[in-house]
Amino acid sequence: MGSLFYRFGLIGGGSVVAVFLILNLIANIRNWLIGLFIEIQDYLITFDFLNSVLFLLITIFTIWLILRKASTIAKPIR
Repeated sequence: MGSLFYRFGLIGGGSVVAVFLILNLIANIRNWLIGLFIEIQDYLITFDFLNSVLFLLITIFTIWLILRKASTIAKPIR
């Protein structure tokens, strides 16, 4: 999330946080996301590692796309 604020500034990072919070408030989407990574049967909770690794790889690739052309030199202040 820090890379979003670094690359797109306060408006871009805040927009992504707002969209994430709104999606988290919708019960159907929240239950689908939880069901994607965790399966609960009675008292047994299983963690799906394949989906977690795929999510991790997609996240790393997305962050790489965002930051690959980001400047490492600060812009001069007027």
